[in-house]
Amino acid sequence: MEDASDTWQRGIESLLADNTWLPSIPFIDRTERFSPRVNISDRENEIEISVELPGLEENDIELSLSRDILTLKGKKKQESEERDGTFYRMERKYGSFCRSISIPSGVVDADKADAVFTNGVLTINLPKREKEIEVSKRIAINSEQ
Repeated sequence: MEDASDTWQRGIESLLADNTWLPSIPFIDRTERFSPRVNISDRENEIEISVELPGLEENDIELSLSRDILTLKGKKKQESEERDGTFYRMERKYGSFCRSISIPSGVVDADKADAVFTNGVLTINLPKREKEIEVSKRIAINSEQ
């Protein structure tokens, strides 16, 4: 049997999914969200991650590596202008984002990680730890005499 909170939750979700009841304001875009695009390459000695961040400055970006999670946070400001005859309009969109990427456990050396931001692309290099060489040695067994 369904309780009142489940019914209420479904009603709210339905109301929010159908946003036609909201006032129609032409300059508000309710559907556009910013989430940076990411490419991840697993190479022999490193994991390289490149992130598209057009329109951002280096100081708009925060990058951290905690355990096996790489977290990228930032604020994006986008400007666009439209000119049509004597009409002039400028729109600005502001938004923040947070993107977390799982890194294989114990593979990278966080102390050697670095990042470079050039032409709107952030390239993160996560060097892999050196693999421990397994040493196998036969142990002689001596008898007591």
